[in-house]
Amino acid sequence: MGSVQEAKDTILQRTVAMKVLRSGTAASADARERFEREASVLARLEYPNIVPIHEMGRDAEGNAFYTMKLVKGQTLQGILKALKDGEVEVVKRYSLDRLLTIFRKVCDAVAFAHHWRIVHRDLKP
Repeated sequence: MGSVQEAKDTILQRTVAMKVLRSGTAASADARERFEREASVLARLEYPNIVPIHEMGRDAEGNAFYTMKLVKGQTLQGILKALKDGEVEVVKRYSLDRLLTIFRKVCDAVAFAHHWRIVHRDLKP
């Protein structure tokens, strides 16, 4: 539905992640509504392992966007691929215990959302 890019918050002088509604979908009122609902729902979920939303708006061309905390690091998908490929440094860094801790944190965040009757329909590593 959208693309995420790094952006600069010029007011607070910080780097953020900005999700912008893809231009092809911007014409659809339904897509804009879903995008705005996504931001609104995320903004209400305050939990340690859920990325906080900072701002929602429209750019100069009228495209919907929202900004959120920029999280740097490897994706879980990247870590799992590196483990599968036998990358020695990744194997050393990510023991089974550490991987299970990461998985538990993901499960805790999803359970928190479920408690508020919110279902994530696009969960990926």
